Amino acid sequence: MAPPKGNKFAVGNEGGRPATDLKALAKELIDWSYQSDALNLIGFSSPKRMSVTKLPEYAKKDDEFREALQLAKENIHQNRFKAACAEVIPEVFYTRSEGMYDPLYKAHVREEKKFESDLRKSEEGTKETTINLMVPDGLATGLNLSTKTVSKKDNPCPK
Repeated sequence: MAPPKGNKFAVGNEGGRPATDLKALAKELIDWSYQSDALNLIGFSSPKRMSVTKLPEYAKKDDEFREALQLAKENIHQNRFKAACAEVIPEVFYTRSEGMYDPLYKAHVREEKKFESDLRKSEEGTKETTINLMVPDGLATGLNLSTKTVSKKDNPCPK
């Protein structure tokens, strides 16, 4: 947007923040990620005075940057693995964030969780519930109360 007409203080100011060259930033990101001390994405964004949350935004805008970000995450994963093996960082720093940097590991964990969830659902569906009503002797006289096993599927009560 051009400066307002007649505003001598805005001469030469085209307005707004300058556009980010995502192609150059993608190359910088990849180059940085090959360094052995590249252990998290904040290490890349912070020195540039940029929030790390900008990286996924840029990845949505540009396919080349998206690919660079994914490659950088994989390189970071390798750096963290090597650092944990060399006991430069505690192993928990590597294992706790493994799913964030390794898409194959993340997919495997999700499949396992879904399998376990489906298994629990099928087991709970076959359980039967027995409800015992305790009635004081005076009230139960003359009543013929039968017992019935009710499956959870038949029970309309949410609890």
